Amino acid sequence: MRTEDIHYLMAAIHEGSMSKAAEQQYISQQNITNAIKRLESELGLKLLQRSNKGIQLTEHGKMLQPYLNQILMSVGEINAYAENQQHAEQYMASLSILSMSGLSKTLAAFFKEMALQRPYVKISIVEEKQLYDPHYIKDLLLVESPDV
Repeated sequence: MRTEDIHYLMAAIHEGSMSKAAEQQYISQQNITNAIKRLESELGLKLLQRSNKGIQLTEHGKMLQPYLNQILMSVGEINAYAENQQHAEQYMASLSILSMSGLSKTLAAFFKEMALQRPYVKISIVEEKQLYDPHYIKDLLLVESPDV
């Protein structure tokens, strides 16, 4: 099953006509028609009722529409995730902050939310006592590769 065929079917449903869907998708009406016929053939079900007044979903089409929409949404999410991962390396950043008493809990909540939204940003809160620990400094410089 080609997601492109599903996309064209949904466009036709949205527009209410094959010709309007073709215009909206910048392809020929024949390509829209072929995509929908291919999908109907693969499923072995008639999805659209065509008439001179436009198109309407058949009962099978109405039953399958939510599932077909879900397929398109899932494919969109997969593509967005893959694109984000491909570009994540470009945006890698490291942020170290010297903890100030009283702000640690507030900062921790903020950075927890930020880490969920921007997983490519590495955040670490440095406690003052760590600044005097030679092992911590060595690890920070050799392993962490901080941005300077």
